[in-house]
Amino acid sequence: MFSRHTIRSRGTVCWGATYKDKTYVVKDYWCADGRMSEPGMLAKLVGVRGVGQIFAFETDRESIRTERGFGATLMHSDSDATEVVLGRTLMRVVVRRYGDTLEQAHSAHKLLCAIRDIVRGHRDSLLERGILHRDISFNNLLLSELSEDGEGVIIDWDLAIELIKILGGSTKGDSRTGTRAFQSIKVLKASPLLGHHDHMDDLESVFYVLYYVLYGHGPTGTRLPDEDMQIILDWENPTLNATTVSRNKAGFMVTAFEQPLTRYDGAEKDRLETFMQELQALFKVRCESIAAALKNRNPVEFPRFTKEAATADYENFLAIVDAAIADIPEPAPSFKRKQPDTTDGAHASYVLPSPPKSRRLSNVGLRGSHSSRGQTSSLGGAKGSGLRMSMPAEGETPTKPTHTHASTSSTSNNGSPLRRGRGQRKSRVTKSTYVESEDSDEGEKKTDDDYVEGNRRKGKGKGKRP
Repeated sequence: MFSRHTIRSRGTVCWGATYKDKTYVVKDYWCADGRMSEPGMLAKLVGVRGVGQIFAFETDRESIRTERGFGATLMHSDSDATEVVLGRTLMRVVVRRYGDTLEQAHSAHKLLCAIRDIVRGHRDSLLERGILHRDISFNNLLLSELSEDGEGVIIDWDLAIELIKILGGSTKGDSRTGTRAFQSIKVLKASPLLGHHDHMDDLESVFYVLYYVLYGHGPTGTRLPDEDMQIILDWENPTLNATTVSRNKAGFMVTAFEQPLTRYDGAEKDRLETFMQELQALFKVRCESIAAALKNRNPVEFPRFTKEAATADYENFLAIVDAAIADIPEPAPSFKRKQPDTTDGAHASYVLPSPPKSRRLSNVGLRGSHSSRGQTSSLGGAKGSGLRMSMPAEGETPTKPTHTHASTSSTSNNGSPLRRGRGQRKSRVTKSTYVESEDSDEGEKKTDDDYVEGNRRKGKGKGKRP
């Protein structure tokens, strides 16, 4: 489904999987030592509507320290013996597989209902469970047909952080945390005068995702040509530094939209334009607070996070969404727009076998391959090492799996191994689309490297950037 090919990154690889007629996503990634893992975050968010739900996980597949022979000993830089190099541990998490990204909503009503559940889920995650996402982006907000989880969900919590760490001052603002095209103005500025990443930064990212969906796609949900998306391309442009992008977004936030809304038409279009203008006005106020705090003369202190203020901010955002939902009813079934065919024939999937009576999955190595020649990925774990996952019953908290020796191979759409034989064409790598900035871990050197995130669907945008 997805793999990250950059040298310095979390090395994320994702596969599709099926178990008891339900579909899942199996995700492997290398988590920096000292950072709370995504499984740990998701375990705290079990039952939160609007949040993608975890099914099983493993947090100790491999360790860089162990593989390099350091054990419990600290690793040091070759060039500077006093510099400690952080290790990483290979994690595996299995989550429910949800629907398409938001531009595929068959109606404006459906889109707005998905946004409502996403924002409510974000609010409950922060104010009730103490977890802040910090990487709201186009690919991380999905439609859902699972009523118990909401009409829209947030996925990919590997950059999330506990609120207590933010309030304790152990985490500072960093322009490399998140996905560049959807980062907030405050995060891009990364000024100590503006404080840490907060809920309004994530809500501003939701606003940018909405703009990309409504102004960057046509009536059938297909992406517009680059010449019609210059504003969005400027946000994502990897040749521009964070300061320049923040300045571009600040100008966008205080001026009228130059592009027409293209995703929906008719009365829906007029109401959605008003809806976006109302959200823009909400963040224009915040933009003015940022400017006041960064003035050279007589700066005004930027408002600090409080749960009371956050509650009011969520209410203001949701009030705008709820009013739009009330004004845009769901169309009758016969008048629903036909959804584009988003079937991705390039997605390899794995079928998990039925578990034995112990309710444990065996033979679930889910070993990946980076090429059609069947070369085993280093992310797949030690040779011959498989994964035995303990599968929770409905409503239970996910449990940590144990190891067993097993091995499976990547499969193609027709179930055959992804190995190239006679008459079999080489596998294709979908061109990248989104530029994502890597998270910075405590103690790691910061760089200006940008990281490229690939499309989820075959041929979407033909590899162009949003």
